Amino acid sequence: WLGYFIGRSEVIEALEVQYLSEEGEQVDAFMRGVACNQSIKKLTIRTRTDIGDQGYERLGYFLRNNNALTHLRFVNCHVGRDRAHYIAMAIEQCRNNSLIRFDLDNSNVSTEGLAEIATALSSQPQLEDLYLGRNNIGRWLRSTREYA
Repeated sequence: WLGYFIGRSEVIEALEVQYLSEEGEQVDAFMRGVACNQSIKKLTIRTRTDIGDQGYERLGYFLRNNNALTHLRFVNCHVGRDRAHYIAMAIEQCRNNSLIRFDLDNSNVSTEGLAEIATALSSQPQLEDLYLGRNNIGRWLRSTREYA
């Protein structure tokens, strides 16, 4: 039900996901709702629960259709190489040019995964803040427009 209400809401501006059920159907229903929302400006996924391939696909749909999003954060997510690919694909679908902050904090992303995400972020020239702390990329890194 939560996904349904999130999808229908016109007033939610910030959504922080702290925990998701391990059951794929519940995660999918939640992400389906997020994908339909067009009012969220700040989305934080702060969980080790895997949102799954469909969840990342729905994230791409959300990014393609939400013109309000300014902040996208992944915190304490076990991204790894495969999930980095899905995040990069989702970012490439973001056509709204409103994304100004992207965080990938303590998410176990590799240098290779980061390279793919950085390539996708290059399609977001308005991006002002990129935070990549505590990952497997060789050092703590905080960058502002250094990737461009």
